[in-house]
Amino acid sequence: MSLIEGTNSSYGVNQTNLNNTPTNSVVQSNEDVSVPTTQGIPIDTVAFASKALFAGIGTSNVALNVNLKKGIPNTFDAIRVDKNVSSILSNTRNITIAGGAISLASNIYSYVKGDITSTRIAGNVSADMVGALGGGIISSSVGGMVGNALKSATCTSLGGLVLGTLAFAGTEILYKKTGLHQNISDAVTGFIDKLLNRQTPSGGW
Repeated sequence: MSLIEGTNSSYGVNQTNLNNTPTNSVVQSNEDVSVPTTQGIPIDTVAFASKALFAGIGTSNVALNVNLKKGIPNTFDAIRVDKNVSSILSNTRNITIAGGAISLASNIYSYVKGDITSTRIAGNVSADMVGALGGGIISSSVGGMVGNALKSATCTSLGGLVLGTLAFAGTEILYKKTGLHQNISDAVTGFIDKLLNRQTPSGGW
């Protein structure tokens, strides 16, 4: 009697294992497939790439403008330089505004997820706009140099796009590696926090 019970118990265990084995393997397979789609690309990476690409496109336009004005006959150097500087400043302004807008969108997303506070949004956006301003100046200046150095419009456009994107990306990476971005973000965030917490018990400031 005990032998039969032992056999049935052993058989039951084997049957359970046989039934569970395919199920476990299918679940593991489904989990492996779903990981990339659920995690996705980090929002910071998307924001960084978007700003760098926008800067590259703007730099390409600056390079083309400088290149075209270079070939216009009977143009005084002072007028040409003034127009080139105007184009560089205009592109820098656009990059700064775009950088702020992209930063605002990405930080709101992080806030909704619960990763940052509302005051940190202001700190991060301020720091990102300072970085976009610096990156815009560097990349736009690169565009001016590319426009002056190259003759072909196609090479000028592509050169401005590639070098402008790399110049902005390099400036942005250096800006964050040095800790300046974090320092500015912390300073703005701390300032706003102090303003919000300065109310006296009587309700005044």
